[in-house]
Order: sequence, then C-alpha cells, then structure tokens
Amino acid sequence: MNKQYADPSERNNEIDRYISTEIVDIQLLSSQPYEVHYKSSLPSVGFAFETQTGIHSLGSDQTCIFKAKANSLSFVPGDCDVFSSSEKGGEYLKITLKITHENTYNNIPQFSNFVHTEAIKAAYRLRKTLLTSHSTDMLIIEEYVAKLCGYNLLTGEKDSKSADSAQWITSSRANKIDEYIEEHLEDQLTVEKLAKYCNLSSGFFSRDFKKAFGKSPKDYIIEKRISKARHYLNTYDSGLSEIAFATGFSSHAHMTSVFKQRLGISPSGMRGRSKRFISICK
Repeated sequence: MNKQYADPSERNNEIDRYISTEIVDIQLLSSQPYEVHYKSSLPSVGFAFETQTGIHSLGSDQTCIFKAKANSLSFVPGDCDVFSSSEKGGEYLKITLKITHENTYNNIPQFSNFVHTEAIKAAYRLRKTLLTSHSTDMLIIEEYVAKLCGYNLLTGEKDSKSADSAQWITSSRANKIDEYIEEHLEDQLTVEKLAKYCNLSSGFFSRDFKKAFGKSPKDYIIEKRISKARHYLNTYDSGLSEIAFATGFSSHAHMTSVFKQRLGISPSGMRGRSKRFISICK
C-alpha cells in the first residue's frame, strides 16, 4: 500500500454517525485505535461488528485483557466506571438507554460476547441505515434499536432464533479460525479449506461456525473483507483495484457491488467520508 493519509492517533474515536433522541443515544464508531475513560450514568448496549482486543476495567480499578467476539452484544449497567483501550479497535455500535421504564434495566448484570441471530440482523441493518440515510427515519431506527435492546434478549432469555452454543468451536479455536481467515483474506477462501484446516467435514464445520460466529462462513469472510478494505480506504491512497485484490475481492467492480449491497455506499464514497474527517482534524 502507498502513503498513509494520517497517523491513526489523529483519527482516534471517529464517529461515523451520531443520533440522539429522547429515548436513546446512538453512536456508530469506526474501526480505530482508542482509549476511553468515563463514568456511565446510564446503561448501554454495545455491538461489535469486528473482533476487538485490548484492556478494560468495569466498575473496578483493576484492568484485564478482553477479547470481544465479532457479531456479539455487550451490556454495561448504569452508574459504572468504564475504562477501555485497544491498539486496533474495531467498528462498534453503542446505544445508550436514556429512559428505562421503572428501572427495568437496573437489575441486569454486565455481560459481553453474547451472540443472538436476530440482534445481528438488526445491528447490520441499523449500520446500513446510519451510513446511508441523510434524513433519519426514526420509526426504522426505533425498530432496530428495540430488537437490539429488548429486555428478554438482554436478560438472556432464549427463543427459537437464538444462537445455540457451538459444539466444537470453543473460544480458543474460534480465535485461531479468525486469525487464519484474517491471514488468508487475499486467497480464495472456501468452506472446504476452512473445514480442512480444522480437520472437520464441511457440513459440521458450517453448522458449528454459525453457532460460534453468528454468521455463515461465507458471510463472515465477506464482512472481514469489507472491514479490511475500509481500513485501506481510510488509511492509504492506493487505487481501488489494488485494494480490491489485496482484500480478496475478484475485481474493483465486485468490491463496489458488495459495498453497495452491504453498506449502501460505494468504496469511493466511503473514502470520501474519511478524507472529509481528516481535513477537519488537520
């Protein structure tokens, strides 16, 4: 890749979109290095679009290493002291609950890495709406927020569409699979190759993968490629075709088609958003 636009620290805590209503505050945070320390007076729900690692402390002076799973929910109760730091970060959706009827959420303990299929669908649809909508349709926004922040979901009550526990893909194995995918994004990754890497049949691997990651192997790989392409678009001035091939897309046109379908915006449009932000920082 060619020269960088800006030092990552200059773009710390970039917010792709921020919406505030009487009920919730919504922040779509870009994949950037970060370090935050704040007192959370209100409960909040988070959704990690990407795997994130770093150190954090919640309601304590002692920090510990964390690893947030991609496509997972987290919950931080109100009146909690929060510190979190990550050298890489990851795209993240944060919803602060400003009105909690009869203190409904006060008795929910902090949790993280909760995978729920309906929440995943709502989070990705909400992200696309936030990235593409100039005029906000609050009815649509509220529908997605309700699915992400429903009391039954946050208290761990299961329904028929909840993600079951994976049988073979434990947390440590999931980390190794995630690293393997990241290292081979430029290659033609297939379910067969991933299953062979794990010494499993393709059918069993696909079923267990979806339980562990919340998405099919194909969908997960596509999202990883989008994430890496967005990083290159926001960081380097390389051509779109070069970025497409470097992230495993078959062509510039293929990457553009996937971006428009998944994000509602073209790669060049995404790069334009980043350049406008950097010009403000300088």
